[in-house]
Amino acid sequence: NYEKKVIIRNNEEFNLSKIEAKILEYFLKNKNKTISIDEISVNNWVYDEMPESTTIRTYIKNLRKKLNDETITTLKGIGYRFNIR
Repeated sequence: NYEKKVIIRNNEEFNLSKIEAKILEYFLKNKNKTISIDEISVNNWVYDEMPESTTIRTYIKNLRKKLNDETITTLKGIGYRFNIR
């Protein structure tokens, strides 16, 4: 439920932070496409507020825990892919 910033998986609710919800929305708009960390930054933050890449990796790690580990794939040195069948 995007409006409530909640993921429901196996009848369990996981609350999303504002940033996690923004990143998830961006992944959903670009499902099954490879997205770089820079692209995630540019499309989810104002230039003056752009976080370090380690911060983005932490948000993605948290999303993986709330989703299914296999939903977000890391393409080493390239970026991430949000896999939806």
